[in-house]
Amino acid sequence: MNPRYSRWIRKVAVSLGTLIAITLPVVLYGIAQMRYVTEKLGIGITITIGIVYGLTILQFFIVSASNPGVLEKQLFPGNMYNFLTNSYRMVAPQKFMEIPIYGQVVRIKYCVTCHIYRPPRTVHCSGCGGCVLRYDHHCPYVGNCIGFNNYRKFTAFVISCCAHFMLLVSICIYRFVGFFPDIAQAFEDEALDAVCTIISLIISLVILWLVFGLFCFHIVIISKGQTTYDRIKGTFLVFNPYYRGCWRSFKAILCTSVNFMGFVNPLKRTYKVKSIYHPEAMFESEEQREQIMKQNKMFQENDGSSFMNTHDKNTLLYIQTFGQAEHTAPTSIKVEKANMTSSFTEERDTLPSDSTD
Repeated sequence: MNPRYSRWIRKVAVSLGTLIAITLPVVLYGIAQMRYVTEKLGIGITITIGIVYGLTILQFFIVSASNPGVLEKQLFPGNMYNFLTNSYRMVAPQKFMEIPIYGQVVRIKYCVTCHIYRPPRTVHCSGCGGCVLRYDHHCPYVGNCIGFNNYRKFTAFVISCCAHFMLLVSICIYRFVGFFPDIAQAFEDEALDAVCTIISLIISLVILWLVFGLFCFHIVIISKGQTTYDRIKGTFLVFNPYYRGCWRSFKAILCTSVNFMGFVNPLKRTYKVKSIYHPEAMFESEEQREQIMKQNKMFQENDGSSFMNTHDKNTLLYIQTFGQAEHTAPTSIKVEKANMTSSFTEERDTLPSDSTD
């Protein structure tokens, strides 16, 4: 199955599970508690529950469908044509680069799947199929990554979940207290209401415990200028160049404007050829122009995208094209897989090349 479709299937399955967990206590409230609560406290409580539930579902869909900040993928370097040297790239990009940030040397890595150098705090997520800027974590509850572009949306979703389940727990406790003092008789006369109330209380308490713990955890890491990924990996234990103080950390993470146009859909393949040169001005004759354009088009059509679904296959493609100077073949790759890109390499070698880049 195509990895893009399998990712969508997993995302839909997880999203349905989350929706059921959010909706089931509300359904049980309508079955067992709404009539009692309306008689005792009025219709306002039911309206409040409906509003909070609607906001929670809305926030869920916003986070689940939002782009976390996936950076645009580029062409495989071997397909990038240099018009000045009249050749394709023959040297693999460096695997790592080191850049200083506020006195702290930060190592950035080249992504063999997206063909880009990842900015600081950017991580490639195999589940979403792209490099996510200021990657926090991949949330299994919403089936999406949490990064620079949707962290505030995720925080709002967590807060709405806390309010939603705190309200449901309070109503369940209020209804359960209503069974006293003769609880045995109440359970006999209103068995359905009692069972539904207990089930709703258990579900709401468990989810509230998980969600409130998640909320407290994110409050702590925001105050320290960290991400979940930094916390798990133990990055910047001695010195964190991104820490700006508690108040400024909250402001930087939750109040920073987001450049929506700087990101693309991770499920939409966009491989763009970018050049600082104007192709039409690089040729001495019309025949040369047509020949080079034909070669460039052939390489774009055979960019090996069908072999670029996993890290291992992409690493193999780099080795086949550039050699093993910069990239080491993973142990999981067998010799038979080398034949997957042999035809691509043979086609590439037959093209004229005057010099290397």
